[in-house]
Amino acid sequence: MKLITHLFAGLLLLSTANAAHAASFLITLNTASLSGEETLAFSLTNGDGLADNRIQLTNFNFGGGNPLASPSDQGSGISGNLGAGITIKDSDFLELFSQPFKVGSSLSFDVTTTDAFGGGTPDGFLMYLCDATFTTCYSDDPLTDSLLSLQLTGSPLKTSDFVLFGATAQGLNAPTVTSVPEPPAFFVGLAVVLGTALLGRLRPSKPPYSKNLMSLLAVSSCACTDA
Repeated sequence: MKLITHLFAGLLLLSTANAAHAASFLITLNTASLSGEETLAFSLTNGDGLADNRIQLTNFNFGGGNPLASPSDQGSGISGNLGAGITIKDSDFLELFSQPFKVGSSLSFDVTTTDAFGGGTPDGFLMYLCDATFTTCYSDDPLTDSLLSLQLTGSPLKTSDFVLFGATAQGLNAPTVTSVPEPPAFFVGLAVVLGTALLGRLRPSKPPYSKNLMSLLAVSSCACTDA
C-alpha cells in the first residue's frame, strides 16, 4: 500500500512539473514544390552550458511521403527517428540529427520543449530542410541556412518566439507555428481530486496494530511493576 501511495504521489508531482516547464507547438510546412528525396535535420546547441533542455519531436506527417534509410546523429543526446519520434537533449555543445525522406505535399510535426536558461547565451533549436546528400539546405537565411529557429531563454514560450524563413529558390514558404494547448485546468484539478480520494482509500483510518500495541505496553508495564 505504501509503495502504491508513493508511486501515485510521484506521478502527480511529475505531471505537474512537466506541465509547468514544457510547451508544445505544431509545425507545418507546405512541401508541394519539392519532389523525390530530401533530408530533414534538427540541431540543438548547448549555449549556456548550465541548464539542461529536452526537445521531443513527434507525430511526423509527410503528406503522402515517408522516412527513408536510417538517421545520422552527431552528439550523445539524440535518440529516435522520423518514424517513431525524436528526443534531443543538450548533452553536448552540439546535437545534430538528420534523416532522408520521400517528400509529400506537406510536412508537419509536434515540438515539445523545456525552456531552462542558466544565463549568458541561451540554448538554440533549429530545423533544416536539405537536399538528399545533406550538402545544400534550403533557406533565405544566409546565416543559419535554417527554416526555423528558437532560443530557449527561460521565458514562457510563444509562437512569436520562433524565427521563420522560407526558401525562395525552392518555392517554399516559411513554416507555420501553432501553439498546442495544455490540458484544461479542470482536468488538472480533477486529477488532483481523484488522487487525493485514492490516497484516502489506500490509507487505513486507524493503524491496524494500535490495539495490540497498547495491550503489549500494558503487559510490559505490569511486568516491570511486579519486578
